[in-house]
Amino acid sequence: MNRKILLLVIVQTAMLVLLVWALVFYGKDEYEAYTREPPKPEAQTKTSAEDGMTVVKMSFKAQQRSGIEVAKLQEIGFRPEKTVYGTVIGIDSLLDLRARYLAARADADAIRATLKQSERDYLRQSELNRDGRNVSDRAAQAAEAQAAGDAARLRAAEAVASNLRAQLRLQWSEPLATWATEAEAPGPLQALIERREVLLSVTLPDTLPVPDAKATLHVTPTGRAASPVQARYVGPAAKAEAMLPGSNHFLRAAAADLRTDMRVTVSWHEDKPAQAGFLVPAAAIVWFAGKAWVYEQEYDDDEEFVRREIPTEHEVAGGWFVAGRFEAGDRVVVEGAQLLLSEEMKNQITNENND
Repeated sequence: MNRKILLLVIVQTAMLVLLVWALVFYGKDEYEAYTREPPKPEAQTKTSAEDGMTVVKMSFKAQQRSGIEVAKLQEIGFRPEKTVYGTVIGIDSLLDLRARYLAARADADAIRATLKQSERDYLRQSELNRDGRNVSDRAAQAAEAQAAGDAARLRAAEAVASNLRAQLRLQWSEPLATWATEAEAPGPLQALIERREVLLSVTLPDTLPVPDAKATLHVTPTGRAASPVQARYVGPAAKAEAMLPGSNHFLRAAAADLRTDMRVTVSWHEDKPAQAGFLVPAAAIVWFAGKAWVYEQEYDDDEEFVRREIPTEHEVAGGWFVAGRFEAGDRVVVEGAQLLLSEEMKNQITNENND
């Protein structure tokens, strides 16, 4: 009996040893995983103690795996570009007034020549009448009436021409009115008549200076991809645009693809020295909270990136011009900036949950 109990104890002990060994063998991986130090995330965020800006830290290997690329900012000069909107206008009424004015002036010239003849005839008839009445009083009176009638018709013709000249000035202002009142159309007007050029009406806000007469202006159809054409300032318009604040002005531009009543965009650079600054590439921009940001790589630590807000007032080809925010040699992320923003937001949420 004792031998049976002893054998049972031995069997139970062996089973217990085997069970413990199985638990140790199969639970080793779980135990090591439990006791192993957790891996650090590839990206961490911290708050700078100096200025409170958020810094994203990412190892160089993590940057390579994530495709993070940085580039030095390019120094450029920038002159603010002024932009206004306008319309290609027809010159039919200008040409109509010009034709009527020239016709009225031709009538006046013809009547003036007739008046000179009738005045000479009246003087001759008067002398003959006084000199022994070689002509009758009636003939002298008829000559006088003819001269008086021609003088009245000349005044009327000159009044018509003067009125038309005034209409040109009131409707078109200078120098278009001056061009239109010349018998031989000057070069600029002839170019408009032959449609080698078109006339533009643009509205300048009160805060915007009038472009210099020698300034080169660029005109493109609004909302269309087209090569810009050059334009020249003509002068102020006599009428204002009822729906837009500011003053109206005339420009003339090469006809190209511009058509009457077409809306156009006019831009030009002020005649001022270029402002020094940097070109921030469009690829470096991330939009967050309605603002534009870039991630700048720290000078002393290639694994740290600082998110900086940039102004977007001056858009240029390839990005934005920024002055006063960067220095020569500064580097920004041009590939993977959105990933850094995601890491920053993810870590901020994690930190808030831990708190």
